[in-house]
Amino acid sequence: TGLAKPLASNLNIAPGKIIANQVTVKLGSGGKLGSGSISISTSGGRTDVVVDVVGYFVKSRSGDGAELQPVTPYRVMSSRDSIGPYSSPWGQNETRAVQITGTGVPANATAVVLNVTTTQSTAPRSHLRVFPYGQQLPDTSSLNFEAYVNTPNLVTVGLGAGKINIYNHAGSVHVIADVVGYYGPSASTYVPIANVRVFDSRSSSKIGNLSRWGPNQTQVVQVGGAALIPGNATSVVLNLTGVGATANTNIRVFPASSAVPDTSNLNLIGGGVPRPNAVVAGLSADGAVGFYNYAGHVDLVADAVGYYIPS
Repeated sequence: TGLAKPLASNLNIAPGKIIANQVTVKLGSGGKLGSGSISISTSGGRTDVVVDVVGYFVKSRSGDGAELQPVTPYRVMSSRDSIGPYSSPWGQNETRAVQITGTGVPANATAVVLNVTTTQSTAPRSHLRVFPYGQQLPDTSSLNFEAYVNTPNLVTVGLGAGKINIYNHAGSVHVIADVVGYYGPSASTYVPIANVRVFDSRSSSKIGNLSRWGPNQTQVVQVGGAALIPGNATSVVLNLTGVGATANTNIRVFPASSAVPDTSNLNLIGGGVPRPNAVVAGLSADGAVGFYNYAGHVDLVADAVGYYIPS
């Protein structure tokens, strides 16, 4: 609140759909209702909005905060592929625990950042709730999805005894969880910024020099040292939107110096509506990020909302 409405979007909605996305947003600092406030704007039609708080960042810590350690994304669990403890789908009203620490996340981690994806869901509509192990089932959902539509969302969740719980509301569904980072006593500190568009590959609204992605194609974007992101940033928080996909595909975001990972950040439907997802992307030593498209052709739009720097 108090800043001009940005070009960058956080959530794209089709009529009659229920859509979720994790949003990290700078708080307003002045003006009427400005201090500690956010503003939410819709571009067309009418819609109800539900906002769930899962955490916050403070400028100075009193010993109760934690800092992010980004990692090269890796798959910690997939019930579809028998990775981790489960090889069957979640059932209706079923909660399962997933061990996070010891898989690449240290024992002193307090929270984990996951990209959670649902696949092969059978209910017309359902949702997942992801929450710390040992706590009661919350009313707030982390991911909303429909039958047989692969749906991802970025989830930041506290750990309980090194574990998390995942609950499915209706039908059966396979769940995939990829670790992209964790919070601990010392790592990197978050710096929020006013939303800024890093690139847009669409010919009608192009920002930067990227062209439409083709199948099995990676394009590299310089993020560190550009678009309000300093050269010493270790990772960036993006809202990534896929537009005009011609085939069912997935987008993978990773430090440009690394190989293309097996883990995806965004799943798109050929001929479907634009779909966004929040992404925490580690930067290579020169501040570059790779964006990979699996199949068909697609335009991508990336908006930065903040970055992490060494403590």
